Amino acid sequence: MADTEVEECQPQAEDDCQWQVQKRRSTKHKQHPCPSVRQAAPVPATQQTKATKADIHALKNLVQKQHQLLKQIFKELQQYGRKEGHWIWYVFPTDKAGESDPAQTHVTQSTAPQLCVNGSTAVAWQMVLEKICDLIEENGTKVLPRIDHSRVHWFLQFWNALDESPEWMQAVCERLGRFLWHAGAEECQPQAARMETEEGFQRQMQKRASVSHGRQGCFDVVEVQPQTGFEPSAQQHPYYPLARRVAPGSTKQRTACTASKEDIRSLDALVQKQRRLLGQILKELHKYGCKEGHWIWYVFPTDRAGDCDPANTRVTQSTAPRLCANDSTAVAWQMVLEQICDLIEEKGMKVLPRIDHGRVYWFIRFWNALEESPEWMLAVCKRLGRFHWPAR
Repeated sequence: MADTEVEECQPQAEDDCQWQVQKRRSTKHKQHPCPSVRQAAPVPATQQTKATKADIHALKNLVQKQHQLLKQIFKELQQYGRKEGHWIWYVFPTDKAGESDPAQTHVTQSTAPQLCVNGSTAVAWQMVLEKICDLIEENGTKVLPRIDHSRVHWFLQFWNALDESPEWMQAVCERLGRFLWHAGAEECQPQAARMETEEGFQRQMQKRASVSHGRQGCFDVVEVQPQTGFEPSAQQHPYYPLARRVAPGSTKQRTACTASKEDIRSLDALVQKQRRLLGQILKELHKYGCKEGHWIWYVFPTDRAGDCDPANTRVTQSTAPRLCANDSTAVAWQMVLEQICDLIEEKGMKVLPRIDHGRVYWFIRFWNALEESPEWMLAVCKRLGRFHWPAR
């Protein structure tokens, strides 16, 4: 079914990729005496026994993800000249699954050779890696977000040490190895450095402790007809404004919703993620002026969990007000959202990768329609609503 969706959404991308794959198979490989894709050496029986059921399961998931996504990734790289989506784990697999990888894919010394000779994905995988090498040699390592640089480092470590690495993989590693890839990311920084970051963040929070982030009152939704085909101004955009304050004496009833156990679990997971990451996110935004990490779900929560969110977090009409009133995270969350608004107003929507624009769209829709949205949240939605976010 995933492949069907790809065909429906981007048929031309699939046709182009298939054509290029067939072209490489029929021409380039015949022209070179040492083909780019060659059969990996047979794995000794002593190594074959090392593949556990978990290793085989991870390999199958990886092959499935590559089969589903490689064609889209190749088109993305052609169109934007850099990584925009969440796919780093399926193009740069190592022996450790990524923390944010929903499929929990990895390879081992016994399963990696099988991936290199898989008939349905090996050539397309090679094409994507070589395309990334071309872009990096032309534009530098900024083609990949900084948070992914450590994965490239460990990818090179793993595949350079693998005896069964095919020649094309060795060539890819040689090209990537000419650049500096740091072995650690900010989200994996030492505890002492993280504490220093959090202490500075706490000082900023204390300066804003007087900010009222949980004002009482509910909001009434105002229907505004959407307009298309323009870069909207504040007055034209369909989300400006979608909410207004209800008079204190209003008899309007709030929507009655009951939080299920799963709703509470999801809220607790979201609060935990916000408490852990918001300080690092604010530092990242100050340092780079754009989003670099994998945290969109925890700053722009909606009533649907993200496909790549390992914590499977979301909010509902009954749990969202609790998130806004949480003493340990609400002020920090507001600071991060307002910092994002400042950057977007200064630099435009490129502050957030295109793949995240759809989540911003639904974030605005959800929080503007929520009767208990605090005033600061409505102000954030109003500022974001001045830009055109496609509903992906």
